[in-house]
Amino acid sequence: MTGKMLKYLTAMLIAVLSISSSAVLAADEVQWLDRAGSSANTEQIINEIADIKSVAGYADMGPVAAKLVEASLAESNHNSAKALAEVALAAAPDDPRVLGGVAQVVYRGDFGKAAGLVVSMAFAYFTDPWVLYSLVTRALLIICFAGALSALAVMLSAQPYHFPPMAHDFVDRFPRDMTRYTPMAFVLLVLALFIAAGGGLLIFILLPGLAMLGYMKKRVSIVVTIGLVLLVGLFSAFNLVASMAEEPGDRAFALYRVWKGDSGPELDAELKERFGEAETEGLVARAILARRAGDGAGAKALLATAETLGGDTGVINFQLGGLHFLDENYAGALEAFGKAIDARPNDWLAWYNLNVVHLARLELAQAEQAIRKASAIDANAMEEHQSQALSSGDKTYPTFRSFPAKWITGELLRGARDISSWPKGVWSVFGFSHSAARPEYFMIFIVLGFLYSLTRKRARMSKRCSSCGTVKCPKCHRIVKGADICGGCWTLNHETGVDPASKRAMRESIVVWTKKSRRMLKFGSILLPGWNRYVYEGGFTSFLVGILWSVTLAVCLTYYFFPVPIAPWADLCFPWYAVALLGLCYVGAVFKNLKR
Repeated sequence: MTGKMLKYLTAMLIAVLSISSSAVLAADEVQWLDRAGSSANTEQIINEIADIKSVAGYADMGPVAAKLVEASLAESNHNSAKALAEVALAAAPDDPRVLGGVAQVVYRGDFGKAAGLVVSMAFAYFTDPWVLYSLVTRALLIICFAGALSALAVMLSAQPYHFPPMAHDFVDRFPRDMTRYTPMAFVLLVLALFIAAGGGLLIFILLPGLAMLGYMKKRVSIVVTIGLVLLVGLFSAFNLVASMAEEPGDRAFALYRVWKGDSGPELDAELKERFGEAETEGLVARAILARRAGDGAGAKALLATAETLGGDTGVINFQLGGLHFLDENYAGALEAFGKAIDARPNDWLAWYNLNVVHLARLELAQAEQAIRKASAIDANAMEEHQSQALSSGDKTYPTFRSFPAKWITGELLRGARDISSWPKGVWSVFGFSHSAARPEYFMIFIVLGFLYSLTRKRARMSKRCSSCGTVKCPKCHRIVKGADICGGCWTLNHETGVDPASKRAMRESIVVWTKKSRRMLKFGSILLPGWNRYVYEGGFTSFLVGILWSVTLAVCLTYYFFPVPIAPWADLCFPWYAVALLGLCYVGAVFKNLKR
């Protein structure tokens, strides 16, 4: 499983390196890097970039902008660095890595603008489809790991106190002459039937946990229930990870590279291999690459094939409209943008492009009508767009827009809906070997088990005396209502006339249990910081320490199970901060026990 992850990580990093070293517009990049150091050339270069973006079909020129940002950060002269940053921002105004780099440059002279760029960078991260999916997947994996660890820690902490009463009540359900071997045989029979039906090792966690819920305090049982639900949900989170690491992830990342502004024959060949000739998403992406390579006829042919195969009419005709305009086929551009508007009447950018075509045909009345319609749909977007309108010289081009970002997330979610290869293997070992039994079904039984535990009458259940440690059941022993001690211990403290020998034996048992329970509490609180004390003593501080321990350990496990950076252009870093916080939890637990 981890081998596949690392293989995928290597492949993805190679792809990212190919993005950053793309040969697209190589000559222009060199010129821009040489000329952009002077603020006098900034406006001219921005116009050149606008021209190329309009003609070649780029929403963001991510690879080019990344190089410009690197150059600006390395530039010692602040004015030159600022000029390079402005050009980078023009090349990719919605790229989070560009926004972050430009913010670092601008910070030296304009803190307010830098803060605004940082806010824009945060929004850009959440609108980036690959980054957002990766971020959500990592967060779900951490939450599920933390919940599973919390449930296991609480169950281990509660086992010495709650398991014996539960086992005692279970044995009491059998006739007295069958209590020696029959209960154990019954448990083994149930387990054997579950395993024979295709069940896995998860039953050895769920069965004791659900059985002990009724014996725990409500605050503890809630933690266990939530933790067990997240434990089962962990297998679904594994499936989200696999959707990025296997074929759906390869297909989505190929689309993502086009969406971010990459190009070249290698990417075109990969799209052809991944999507074939019959999937419209791949054809549209290849059409965009053909436009970037200067092959307008090839781009039109691919888009026509995609439309014939029933592709997204709005997206296809939006692309065709821009290609027709470049060929000065304004009638074809009007028809294409009209079809795009018919498919999506509330697409303000299609109306804006229709306005551009009408202006090129000197149809001023129709142009005015189109621009008013665009403003009526989204006035704020129109105003912002007109302030940054892409133009070269005296000619205004239709604004290019790539395919929707949901195509990328759709590929990933398509893989997540079907249980992938290695999550299926893990689920068959721990959960159920039959594909019909999904992890979500087990969550229902866990919630039902919790609700049943709330209805049980605790007065009829056995309990372990907190004073002497013996298990007392209401059928055979006297139990003091509302107290954690048995009737014998209560009598020892509140009544006189008890036999001295019984008193001495009872006090000895209390001393033995007190020493044993203290040792268990100390060892448990060191092994499981926070959760062990929360089970026995409660307290919000213990709960927070337990949550911190679970989350930090979950972050470390996520690094192993999901060795992929959140952003594809970033480096994967070991979570030293999580290791440090985990160490603090253990150090704090040791010092707290030394004081007692």
